[in-house]
Amino acid sequence: MDIELVAYKDSHAHVSQDTVNEFEKAIKATSVATRLIANPTKNASRYAAALLLKTGMHPPTLPFRSGRYHRFAVLMGPEFKKVFFPFLFNRNNSVYFFDAWPANHTRIEWFIRSFRPKHVFFSSSQVTELFQGKGLSTQFHWVPEGIDLNDYSSRDYAAKDIDVLSFGRKYDELHNKIVDGLEIDGISYLYEKEKGKIIFPDRAAFVDGLARTKISICVPSAITHPVRSGNIQTMTIRYLQSMAARTLIVGLMPEEMKRLFDHTPVIEVDKKDPLGQIRDILAHFSDHIPLIEKNYQAVRQQHTWAHRWQMITGVLGE
Repeated sequence: MDIELVAYKDSHAHVSQDTVNEFEKAIKATSVATRLIANPTKNASRYAAALLLKTGMHPPTLPFRSGRYHRFAVLMGPEFKKVFFPFLFNRNNSVYFFDAWPANHTRIEWFIRSFRPKHVFFSSSQVTELFQGKGLSTQFHWVPEGIDLNDYSSRDYAAKDIDVLSFGRKYDELHNKIVDGLEIDGISYLYEKEKGKIIFPDRAAFVDGLARTKISICVPSAITHPVRSGNIQTMTIRYLQSMAARTLIVGLMPEEMKRLFDHTPVIEVDKKDPLGQIRDILAHFSDHIPLIEKNYQAVRQQHTWAHRWQMITGVLGE
């Protein structure tokens, strides 16, 4: 089966595109016959998609659409400008959605009804189940987020000099209970000091910082971003990045992760005494190395983007 990957010709510096770029790179690295089709008309696509969506209209069904290739795109939410014309002029299309949060569902449903993709893959199991119940002609599939281990590194445990890291928007309920005590103890703790201001200046610094970290605090977006995420709890790449860097995860585990791992990869935070819990973990950190290594091997064997792409091509080839 010949697949065309719809992607932007230019690179994107925004941190939200890192995950998309990582997945697209993994797709292009496979042995599947994948051709890259860059969208040179993204500005026109943006205006056309916005106009149709605003008016509730659907694009025309063109009788001369090509059926030679199956076009596939990776979208960060309702990023329809990326695929507007490439999908409009093609008969067989499928798409993978990150960040299909509740506020975007109306627009995503409009896109599905308009372009009638054969398959839609969501990174969230809850969103997949929700769309499966809408009676749409498209087939919906859950394919969780993955990772490319080659894009990350890890340091020897003795060389890790960041004790606790909370990257992204912090979990305030937990943060407020530990920040003063960790500072008094002289325990290094990195976190978002100003909302929207990232901890590390660029991706290289982020990868290195994560490799230097002993404990990574991870909680679902539904807790840290409730307005955006609603009740959708999904395994974001944050969990996999922490495992890839051989960092111990402390926090809250999304329910769907129980279906993805045959062990419990996250140490559940002690909400009553998180400071005492973190102190104890750091004092006996070597006791947790077997879990860290087990997490790393689980990711290597089951949760890379190559594994996810194999799942997708298995569906597309049916």
